[in-house]
This record gives sequence, C-alpha cells and structure tokens, in this order.
Amino acid sequence: MSGERVQHTSYSVDVAAPAGVVYALLADTTQWPLFVPPSIHVERLDFDGTHDRFGMWATAGGTVTSWVSRRSLDPARRTIDFHQEVPAPPATALSGRWEVAELAGGRSRLTLHHLSLI
Repeated sequence: MSGERVQHTSYSVDVAAPAGVVYALLADTTQWPLFVPPSIHVERLDFDGTHDRFGMWATAGGTVTSWVSRRSLDPARRTIDFHQEVPAPPATALSGRWEVAELAGGRSRLTLHHLSLI
C-alpha cells in the first residue's frame, strides 16, 4: 500500500429542481441510463430500502465496462454513500458520496465527492 496514491475530487452543480426530486433520481439507479450519458444499463441486485447493490454497464474510454457497486441511502440527509466492490485497474479502491442540498427558489446543489486509491 505504500505506493498507492489517494485521489479526492469534488464536483458541484446547481440544479433547477427541488432537492427531493434530484435525490430521488440519484436513488433510483435503474433510471440512470435515461440521464447519465455514459450509462448503458443498470441492474439492481439487492435493495432493502437503505442498502443497495447494483451492476452497471457504461462506456469509458471508448469501450464498454461494467462493475458492481454498493450504496447506503439516507433520504433524510439526502446523501448516498457508495463504493465499487472491485474497482477497475489501476484503482485499488473507489468510493464516494452524493449530497443534495436544498437552495432557495426550488433549486438544489448536487455535489459528488469521489475518492480513489491508485
């Protein structure tokens, strides 16, 4: 592990939609191919209302790749923590958090925190 590098990235965007609507779209991974351009197909493997496990196929670097992720959903805080079970090389770990914050005027701020070990 001494040769691994930690990469932490955060992205935020203001959205012209209420925070509850934005959170609901993120929470339902089966709908991602409709609005997340690299997504091709998402298959829910397990879901108990709070914990989610799904397989995803997406384009990356001109090829189709797939992985399985686990998530913990917190609708009250509008956060979703996630990690890939087996990340694609060169990453040895990949995880993060989605946060949806309510703004004035029916708008919201969507933030993605992304952490990987390479």
